Amino acid sequence: MAHHRIAVIPGDGIGIEVVAEGLKALRALEGTVAGLTFEFSEFPWGCGYFLEHGEMMPRDALETLGAFDSIYLGGVGWPERVPEEIAVRGVVLAIRFG
Repeated sequence: MAHHRIAVIPGDGIGIEVVAEGLKALRALEGTVAGLTFEFSEFPWGCGYFLEHGEMMPRDALETLGAFDSIYLGGVGWPERVPEEIAVRGVVLAIRFG
């Protein structure tokens, strides 16, 4: 079938838990479909990253993500600590619109 390289960005809050469960499902699927394989690379980008580094993702993030077949993005946001416009613009819109 196919090998898929997937960038995983769990995001923040419940996004981390949801992505973890989704990865379990994908790994289970991998064992049931002949020739289907996944390679996951996780990136810690989101509000926690912002609080440590002053940016939601590193400057070369889009270049890094360009090497993958797809991006598995969890929920991003921590309204008590990071304004929503920073969180959304810094990850979701940056990935969607470059």
